[in-house]
Amino acid sequence: MQFKGSVILLFLFGCFTVVHSRSYTVLIITGSSDTSSRVEIKFVGDIGTSSAHILTPRGGTFKRLSKYAFRGLNDRDVGELNGVEIYLHSGSSSSWPIKKVLVVSNGRRYVFVNYQGDIYPGKWTYIRANCPFGFKKASDGSCVDNNECLLANGGCETFCHNNVGSYTCSCRSGFELYNKLRCRDIDECARKTDDCDDQSTTCYNYKGIYECRCKKGFKYIPNNKRRCELITCHPVVEAQGTSVSPSECLVKNGRKVGDQCTFSCKAGYFLPDPSKNTMTCLDTSGWDMALIYCRPKRCPSLTPPANGYVYPPFCSTTGNTFKQSCYYQCNKGYTLKNDQNPEIVCTKSGAWSNSTPATCVKVFVKPWINCPTSVMVTLAPNASHADVTALLSKPRSNVDDVKMFPEKYRTSLVFPAGTTKLTYKATNKNGDFAQCTTNIIIEDKEPPKVVYCPPNIYKVVNGQSTQVSWTLPKFSDNVGVTKVTSTHNPGDTFKVGPLPVYYTASDAAGNTISTCSFDVNVKKAECPKPPAPDGGTISVHDFNGYKYATIKCNPGKQVFIGMPTINCHKDTLKWDPVPDCVDSVPMPSSGICDQGYVKKGGIHSQNICVKCPRGYAYDTVTKNCTKCPKGQYSDRESSLSCTPCPLNQGTLTDGAKACLHKCSPGQASANGFENFQCQFCRQGFYEDRYGSTACKACPSGLSTLSIGASHLNDCGVRPSFTEFVVQPNNVTEGNQVDIICKGTGVLAPSFSIKKVVPTLDGFGGPVMKSMILDDSRKVLGLRYTITETTVHDAGSYECEIQNKFGKSESSVTLRVKLNTS
Repeated sequence: MQFKGSVILLFLFGCFTVVHSRSYTVLIITGSSDTSSRVEIKFVGDIGTSSAHILTPRGGTFKRLSKYAFRGLNDRDVGELNGVEIYLHSGSSSSWPIKKVLVVSNGRRYVFVNYQGDIYPGKWTYIRANCPFGFKKASDGSCVDNNECLLANGGCETFCHNNVGSYTCSCRSGFELYNKLRCRDIDECARKTDDCDDQSTTCYNYKGIYECRCKKGFKYIPNNKRRCELITCHPVVEAQGTSVSPSECLVKNGRKVGDQCTFSCKAGYFLPDPSKNTMTCLDTSGWDMALIYCRPKRCPSLTPPANGYVYPPFCSTTGNTFKQSCYYQCNKGYTLKNDQNPEIVCTKSGAWSNSTPATCVKVFVKPWINCPTSVMVTLAPNASHADVTALLSKPRSNVDDVKMFPEKYRTSLVFPAGTTKLTYKATNKNGDFAQCTTNIIIEDKEPPKVVYCPPNIYKVVNGQSTQVSWTLPKFSDNVGVTKVTSTHNPGDTFKVGPLPVYYTASDAAGNTISTCSFDVNVKKAECPKPPAPDGGTISVHDFNGYKYATIKCNPGKQVFIGMPTINCHKDTLKWDPVPDCVDSVPMPSSGICDQGYVKKGGIHSQNICVKCPRGYAYDTVTKNCTKCPKGQYSDRESSLSCTPCPLNQGTLTDGAKACLHKCSPGQASANGFENFQCQFCRQGFYEDRYGSTACKACPSGLSTLSIGASHLNDCGVRPSFTEFVVQPNNVTEGNQVDIICKGTGVLAPSFSIKKVVPTLDGFGGPVMKSMILDDSRKVLGLRYTITETTVHDAGSYECEIQNKFGKSESSVTLRVKLNTS
């Protein structure tokens, strides 16, 4: 027993020498949420683990993002601390985040960072002192990423890529990674992962790369390493007369190595060697022979005719080829018999188009003729024909027998309006002839004139429409009116309301005038609305078709005369005069109305005094009301006098209350006043007065440029020529010539003369221009003088006369003979 006790003592002694007491202080740093669950902690060292200690914070809850210290946790010494274990009991929290746990013991400070995430209930969670794999401790005890690539490239054979807490290796293009560190070549060809075009290339593998080689019959494409293109031959050219098949031979890339093109000839062509009609495409992109083409067939040589020759000259020695021509030509003084066609053509059969030999026969001189320049003039006002004797020159020919047709113009060159074609025929003694034509153009630019135009028509009807007739308008024209159109015709049915009627007259030249217009006004027969009286209102009533109106005066007013009732008369559809309402007062006991008042007229005067209405004047002598005479007005009751209307205003009748504006010059109306809507004077008419009821017609042959003309000077006509000549016409160079242009027009025209094709400076003779005047210094025309002519002055000269109504143009020809002396 003593032995055993000592053993136990020894054992106990030994135990007490091994186990040492140790104090631990703990600091908990919480995460992003609270927990009120019970928490326990153990300390883990290199020689053991402590007992569990319950950590109870003040208030019983660990708050989020807070620090909690627990001191005096006594337990056994576990040696060098490696970490702590945390146990979260089930309770209010499903998990609990802890950032750090700090432990102070034996004068040392340990920091344990939680890399495990949240602490979950029901199990011990170990928070170690060391950092996780891929991390290392920083000076503050926290774990930071460890860059493994800095040491021996992380063991990677080629490329090392550091990641947070780890790293990876990679290889160059064309290699792949194995055992996570080493690289080996990828055989893309064997694996069929290459992108070579199988049809045109073959894949060859090399270390890290592969190559796409062109197969036979293919060639490399610039800037394309994966596909080749077929070797093709350039397209052949289909020469004239040659056909190539197939059609792919003629297009780019149409034929590849080994393909053939076959050549054949069209009609009129042949192959020099029919056995060589095929070309083959080679792998050099070229053909196996030169281009094949067909040659044209050749016609035999020709024999020149007597007194003639063949052209081109080789036609008489070697002939000519298919589609080419040769010509028979005769010597001077000879011509081909029967006007044989001199041209013969080589046909597809190799024979000439005409096998008849050519024959040259003697000929006489053929006549030729040059016609004079066409003449264009404008008819003078009111003229239907024009004389062009001074304007039409003579034809030129190599024979004397020259005749003009139609024959009637051989004695008189007076032509009607329009275009007349003159034919000049030159004939030689053998009956051969030549002819040409000249046009004589007589322009009619004068439109038809209105001789008579119906006035506006007013018609009252009982129904809704009626037939209306009128006298047809009359027109005149210097040549003749060919067509008259209208929008309506006499006898047409017109509905109630105004409707304009337009007449248009045209002549053969297309000149048109459409200034004849008038209105047809159809009005339903009924009493018009009567005018309202001064100082009151009027109401219209209908009693069994009988219309009457009652007048209601304003307070303090009475109708001037009669009863406040008026009637409309069925036979005339006119109302009785509407009496005005005027100021009224009872008649004084004296029986005499005061100054400015008169006794009310009518049967029921009721001894009332009234003022004179507007349009009247109170006569202080006679004590009566008198109407203002025409041209005067009064606009106040019991005016002592009437006022004359201002300038260009007036009245229609006496008794006017106001003046009306008269129509301005250039306008007219049915009564001369604006209340009847003034209308502008039609084209061809003018009005130079105020208040006109009708516009004045322009003098015969004259018209206006537009409507609304207000002066006689607005009437005029486009100018016309009275004379345009060259004196003398066939002048010898070095002599003087005058080109005289005269014309007339209303208004007086201006004149200008110019050469149609100007003479170059320094080549023509000196020019002077002067006006042609009569005794009263009125301009008649323009003289264009060349004091010393040269042959370069010859040609056409144009005269233009113009005023505001238009312009006219004409031309003459100056001929200059060469001075041979």
